Amino acid sequence: MVRNAAGEGRTFRRVRIASLPPTDYSAYGLWFASRRIAAGEGIRYLDRARAADLPDFDYWLFDAARVVRLDFDEHDRPVRAASITEPSIVTEPAAFLNTALARSVARDEFARALGLG
Repeated sequence: MVRNAAGEGRTFRRVRIASLPPTDYSAYGLWFASRRIAAGEGIRYLDRARAADLPDFDYWLFDAARVVRLDFDEHDRPVRAASITEPSIVTEPAAFLNTALARSVARDEFARALGLG
């Protein structure tokens, strides 16, 4: 899907806020990200220590017009996805994304710094 959409000119960007040291699951996600990047997705990483002033929830932003807030339970299982289109609410996550992008590093740089190549 990502490869086809990227071929049509759509942009996929993601910033993963990562706790250090990474868990086995996070290390697997870091490895697997290389496949999504090869398909056309831009994936960057941000050390959680540098994300203190960013929101403590996960979300998807669609064309700066709709945000889907994702809520998880205490075991990191998804429990709810709320779609929001109110412009006054969508503006803030769009700004947070720009901040996270500016502070983050490319997947390969992040993996090398952790010795995970």
